[in-house]
Amino acid sequence: MEQITQDETKKIAYYLYDKMRDYFGEKLRDDGFSYVPSMVDGENAFDIFLVMYDFFGISFHYDKNSIYFSIKNGNYNIILPNSQKQWDPEKVNILLKALQQELELRIPDKFLKAHGWI
Repeated sequence: MEQITQDETKKIAYYLYDKMRDYFGEKLRDDGFSYVPSMVDGENAFDIFLVMYDFFGISFHYDKNSIYFSIKNGNYNIILPNSQKQWDPEKVNILLKALQQELELRIPDKFLKAHGWI
């Protein structure tokens, strides 16, 4: 696979963020977003950090076309199950639906109801 440029990784990050804003709406806090470029084994990679449901800090990791979401828990990341192991912009809604299900499983129903999310 051809190495992706840092500009391309930034485009992927902001594309995903825009899709997440459309999909999650008010469940995604705009003030909690950050994009952090990096290098993994000499290839461009990135993480994005977000706050979701006013409950979790979330990170999305991309390197060498591999992807995963995780919940930030202090110094640890809890990697969330994901049927998509590779980045595919055509399947973003599938990825986001799976993320929604994984997050809502971990949030008390009382909290979700109080915010009108269920």
